[in-house]
Parts: sequence; structure tokens; C-alpha cells
Amino acid sequence: MRIVAIPLILALVFFVAACDDDSSNNANNINNTNNTNNTNNNLGYCGDSLIRGDEECDDGNFQDGDGCSSTCMLEYSCGDGTREFTEICDDADFGGRNCVSEGYLTGELQCSESCTLDLSTCSEDATGLDILGWYKLDSLSGQEYNYATSTNLCVPHSLREDAIIRDYPSPIGSGIFFDGSFDLRGFMDCGPGFNGMDQLTVEAWIEVGTYPMDLAMIVSSVSSYDATGLAFYLGLNGDFKLEAAVGDWDNVAVSTSNIITREWHHVAFTYDGSEITIFLDGEVDSVTAHAVGGVPTLSSDNSRVYLANNYLENVAEMEHYYTGGLDELKLWSVVRTQEEICYDAGGVFNTEAETCLLTVAD
Repeated sequence: MRIVAIPLILALVFFVAACDDDSSNNANNINNTNNTNNTNNNLGYCGDSLIRGDEECDDGNFQDGDGCSSTCMLEYSCGDGTREFTEICDDADFGGRNCVSEGYLTGELQCSESCTLDLSTCSEDATGLDILGWYKLDSLSGQEYNYATSTNLCVPHSLREDAIIRDYPSPIGSGIFFDGSFDLRGFMDCGPGFNGMDQLTVEAWIEVGTYPMDLAMIVSSVSSYDATGLAFYLGLNGDFKLEAAVGDWDNVAVSTSNIITREWHHVAFTYDGSEITIFLDGEVDSVTAHAVGGVPTLSSDNSRVYLANNYLENVAEMEHYYTGGLDELKLWSVVRTQEEICYDAGGVFNTEAETCLLTVAD
């Protein structure tokens, strides 16, 4: 009887030990399975707080419901009003986007049920609006169209082809980089000038490449240096500031702020017949008395609109080239409000404080 009992006891001992080993191994296997999820490269594992391989997130744990799942996939809820993770928008949260920032002229951006942009209410139609010129500057063809009217087609000119760089990255799709250096000289002739309006608004996105020695024209409607030969212009002077004038070269408005190179800025000015107001990134920069009445009427035979340069009596002016990025140039025959200009700059206008809060679209 004793001989039989000993083998039985030993068998039970080995059986229990084997069960303990399986339990431990099973637990390790579960952890190892979690650790190898979405980690086909870089020797990482889900739960190491480093995003590797196919992981969308890694918060260092294996818990669901905390924004990052136990398999290192993002967790979020479309429709909760907060844009997060891969959502482009969520309810009224557009992350700094609006119809204008998406390349349209008017409208209110909508957010779809899948938290993507709904552009169905955005419009490019300028019918009935007091807009004279809308140059998107995103064409890859040889000419640029005026999307506000069927006139004023822009024709590029340069000493060398690479003076005008198309498809240049800008805040709104793409723009054009003009190289106005002496051996390149890129600019555009946009046809008959705009003049004779009672009011005016000029706005554009600019990224200054280099500062001019004197004055670099962003846009001008002009035929000569005589006061009677100037409708309006917006430029950058040698003091790194914006300069604008209507009908008078000697009485100009100058911004108080310097324009930093290699940074995109939304710039604008309005003219109401007695004052020029300069805007920078949706904020009022300066207000200058400029009482010359309506925008002077020039002869349609010799007045032109030029981008990135001047036009003087049938000759391209050689001293006032602009070097830098230019996009979404708009000319209006009305005084736009600060709220409207703030919206075009991609900001949200605070009516009580009269300030423009810019939010960077991501």
C-alpha cells in the first residue's frame, strides 16, 4: 500500500505545479498579446507610451474609455461639439476654418454628421456683391482670372520664367511667389484700372520675401506719378511697413506695425472718402486722414491694374517690384467692416471688444 501511495502523491504534486505554470503563462500570454498589437516595426508595444507602427495613440495603459483604447486606437465621439483626434470639425468647432479660408467668397461653413467639412453653403458667386476684383492666384495656367467679373484677365510678365512661382503654399490653397529681383522681375498686368468709386477696400494675403529699398507695390491702379494719375495702391515701404494711398502720392497712410518676412499675413485697407484705415491680421492698425473725395477717375486708355509692380504711362515701372508670396487679392467698391475683414483673415470678431481673435486652421 505504501509503494502505491508515493507515486500518487508525486503525480498530484507535479499536476498542481503544472497548473500553476499554465496560469502564469496564460497571464503572460495576454500581456504579450496586448504588447504586440499594432507593433509591426520599431520594437515597440501598445502600452509603452510611444506611438509606433500602426498605433493611433499610446497612453501607457490598456484601459478603454479614456480616449485611447486597449489596442492603442483613438476613441472619440463625433457630435460632442469638440473637435478632436481625426475630426476636421465637430458641430460649431471648425478649428479656424470658414468658407473664405476654404477658397470661397461667401457662406457659412457646415459640419457633416461624420465630422468632415460640408461646403454646400459656401459660394464663389460674386453676383450682386460690391466686389470689383477677386484674384485667387491659384491657377497653373498662363493667365489669372478675375473671379468677380469677366474682365481684368491677368497676364504674367518677367525677365525669366522662374520669376513667377505658381502653386506656392499659402493659407488658402496655393498662391504665387513673385521674385522682383533685378535679374528676374516678375509681375502681372491685370488690364484696365479700377477707378471712380466713392469707397474702396483692398485686401490680400502676403508673405514678404525681402524688404524693398524704396517701395514695393503689392497692387496698384495707376497711370502716372501725378496725383491725377493715381487711383490707389497698396505697397510695402523700406521701413518694413504697409503703405496705402488713394489719389495722392504725397499724402499716404503708413502702418504702425512692421511686416515680418517669411510669415503669411492678411493685410487690408479701407477708404471712405476722408480716411484710410489699415488692417493687419483682422485688427485695426492705423487710421489716417485722407480727404480726397472719391477714388479719382482715370482714363481707361492708360490706367492699368498691376500686381507686384507699378504701371506708369504705358511702361512697367522698374523700381517698385514686390518680392514674396501673394494670394487671394480682393478689391471692393465699398468699405468693408472690421468684422468682415476679420472673417476673411480667418478670425472670430468680438463685437464688444472690437478685436479679432485669430485661430490657426490645422
